[in-house]
Amino acid sequence: GVKQSGVVLKYTAAARDAGLGVVFITHNPHHAYLVGNHFIILKLGRCVLDKHRSEVTLEELTAEMARLRRELANLKAALAERAGSMVDGASRAAGAK
Repeated sequence: GVKQSGVVLKYTAAARDAGLGVVFITHNPHHAYLVGNHFIILKLGRCVLDKHRSEVTLEELTAEMARLRRELANLKAALAERAGSMVDGASRAAGAK
């Protein structure tokens, strides 16, 4: 929830400010930009963005993350379509018996 996210962000910022290294994994660019000072975005295990906060804007970070979201949505739709065709095929085969 919103309150719980706020608590996590406060603790993350406090650890960062104390000089501790923090790995913060999120799909929310706004949260990442609030507490991060270096951003890495991975796509299929490959680095597609590796920039210090001074080198990237929130809009750029959001655009990179959104590109991944679109690809994931397309993959999910393709898998759902494939699963649907497999179910339809199984239903037809069962009806033929």
